[in-house]
Amino acid sequence: MLIATGYPLAFFSTHPLKNLEDIKGTTWRSASFWHQGFLRNAGATPVTMPWGPQTVEAFKTGTLDGIMVNVDSGYDLKIQKMAPDVLVSKELWLGHVYLLVMNQKVWNELAQQDKDAITRAATLAYKTAGSVMDSNFEPQLDALRKDGANVRELQHSEVTHWKQVTRYQDAQAQWVKQQEAQGNTLAAPVMEKVSVMMTESMNSR
Repeated sequence: MLIATGYPLAFFSTHPLKNLEDIKGTTWRSASFWHQGFLRNAGATPVTMPWGPQTVEAFKTGTLDGIMVNVDSGYDLKIQKMAPDVLVSKELWLGHVYLLVMNQKVWNELAQQDKDAITRAATLAYKTAGSVMDSNFEPQLDALRKDGANVRELQHSEVTHWKQVTRYQDAQAQWVKQQEAQGNTLAAPVMEKVSVMMTESMNSR
């Protein structure tokens, strides 16, 4: 019914972060194997764990030093209470898409007026979601600060440095090799198309 994206990326840390270099030697959670590779290349120790109470408990016990997550997701779990040093950037995005779906059988059983209403809602959401998210970004940062967090937006040069140290293209190339070894011959051309789309998207801003 709807394909949406998340808010920009934030780094929530239990210790002061003058910059992203300060994640070296510390333990960080991220949900994706891509992001775990980025963290590892940047000098951190990446870990996986379920999202929710387990994440909060890991901070309380000292198992986690930080988390790389959408800024709104971190706020939803009140991560700033345990990891109050926050670096964030509109230039960084986790690359997740969120799917709002309905079982086909349930959809087929809906009245036509309900199907039409859902379709109209999705169309409206596509038109307005971007502006709504943009207008709510700064208020989210203000809410974090009011809750005691030390929040700083990364400078463009810091984002460029992160791009270099994470060696994201190496991680992508490694994924392609793994897929090809499993017989997925489309991995390389698909990755190439995605790279072209992302380049075009960034250049159009």
